[in-house]
Amino acid sequence: MDLAIRIILVCLVTFIGAMESDVNCTQLGFDPTVLRCDKCVRLRRGLEPQGEAEQIEEECRQCCSLVDSAAGENGIYYKAELVTTPDALIAQQDLKDFAERKLPKLRQQGYQITVTPRHFVHTVLVLTKVDSDEVDYLEVFNWKTDELVEYIGLNLRRNTTSAAGGVSAATDRDEEL
Repeated sequence: MDLAIRIILVCLVTFIGAMESDVNCTQLGFDPTVLRCDKCVRLRRGLEPQGEAEQIEEECRQCCSLVDSAAGENGIYYKAELVTTPDALIAQQDLKDFAERKLPKLRQQGYQITVTPRHFVHTVLVLTKVDSDEVDYLEVFNWKTDELVEYIGLNLRRNTTSAAGGVSAATDRDEEL
């Protein structure tokens, strides 16, 4: 009888601890059952002017899930197109750096991404969803180079074989870009 009570107490403490971690996320304003980590990047961008961005992003990342439960893997989009003006590619250092230095490396890692200069447009990422031809538009004019790379790494599905020789790309993302 004493062993049964101990087992029940251990299970109860474990259950309460698990509930408490979810409650903390909920108390912070995050729903860990649906929060994707790519949203933490967008949250940080929106909060940078208030100066609380780093702390809130850290809390967000403690509650988010890197895996898209529907797809069973990272990446809700299969391709991305950065649409911007030719002038922005020259004047915006982060866009220029992304297009000239980061984009070729991302392509080598298996990401399907292009840059399209057009006149009279807002700078956006045009993201095509995996399971349909539906697209989402994300305004990225003031984004930093590393934020673009991080967002693509979290949201864009990669080909499992890259142009660099058929290596599985699952571990390449952590490589320095």
